[in-house]
Amino acid sequence: MSNFSVGVGAAWQLGAAEAIKARQDRLEPLFLLIGICSVEKLLSSENEGKLQLEPSMAAGLRAEWNALAGFFTRMGVTPATLRHDARTAAGQGTRADDGKGRMSRSDASRAAFLRARDLAEKGGASSIYLVHLFAGLLEDGSGPVAAFLAQRGVDVSALTSAVRAGAIPVVEKT
Repeated sequence: MSNFSVGVGAAWQLGAAEAIKARQDRLEPLFLLIGICSVEKLLSSENEGKLQLEPSMAAGLRAEWNALAGFFTRMGVTPATLRHDARTAAGQGTRADDGKGRMSRSDASRAAFLRARDLAEKGGASSIYLVHLFAGLLEDGSGPVAAFLAQRGVDVSALTSAVRAGAIPVVEKT
């Protein structure tokens, strides 16, 4: 399966834009987390009219976000705070701007996508959704996203279990 939902596509693009802005060489997992957290901004009232998505795709994106939003509450943090803190933690790189605006995924990010795909398949989903990508990032218990969240007092093991329980199976949009 290599079908990505609208939410995953948006998170990937938003994370890549953040990585480029931070002059990173690769799209690392923390930037995927920033991208996931940035989906909320797309759905804000000020941006909602700017989204150039057909209504069913916009509804699907909102449903994906709503399925994930409770986990931020569970962590006791807002997506905006998490974005800010993750940007600080990721820091600035040294990449020169090549003018192409392209960003390749790091090996760790590719592995997160593979874990997300496996979770989606096990859950019988036809696409990889935001909750799968978030779970894929968390499932690397020694990885940068888990370490970042643990430093903020998040019980990553409990959160991972909750995300997996809530993420699989995903209710398909109709």
